[in-house]
Amino acid sequence: MDKLTEFYSSFRQLSLPAKSIILTPTEKVLDVHHIEKGYVRMYLIEESGIELTLNIFRPGSYLPLFLALTSKKNSYYFESITDIIYRKAPVEKFLDFIQDKPSILYDFTKRLAAGLNGYLIKTEILLLHDAYKKIISLLAYLAEHFGEKQENGITINMEITHYFISTMLGITRETVSRQMRKLEKQGVIQTGDQRLVILKPEAVRFPF
Repeated sequence: MDKLTEFYSSFRQLSLPAKSIILTPTEKVLDVHHIEKGYVRMYLIEESGIELTLNIFRPGSYLPLFLALTSKKNSYYFESITDIIYRKAPVEKFLDFIQDKPSILYDFTKRLAAGLNGYLIKTEILLLHDAYKKIISLLAYLAEHFGEKQENGITINMEITHYFISTMLGITRETVSRQMRKLEKQGVIQTGDQRLVILKPEAVRFPF
């Protein structure tokens, strides 16, 4: 058991069902949540009412880590995509614990650097590519980070709706539906039972 896992083991294990709001922009960040099982998304709502999903957190994530480290005001919603199991530690105790732990701080630095690289790639995709390539790149991302290899391809173990994809890419749900139908006809993906299967992983590689 590593030091941070041991630290969190002293706090009560909690659970929430899918589509539960964990944190809103109106709330002060009081705790750092350690996700043990399930997935959480971070999103914002524009003045027009449009949702934009900015990140997906998987098991092993600490959130909102970047806000806890910078003491910045929260502007985002955090919502469970699936049922989740987690523990939470007060921000003050969390910061006191990690400040003299170089190995933990180094791990967090790598996490933040990887996150920054992901945002740069996403910015490139959103600015330079058409809707079809945007969806291809998102499928590649989902396959790499959230996929499970099976005999018939790679299964994404969370509910991926056309609306959800539209919030990730900033395009309309109707556009997503057209492109997804095209990919199904090409035999690249298969949908059903609230699951997405990538039948031809070689067809959703990024960079193109």
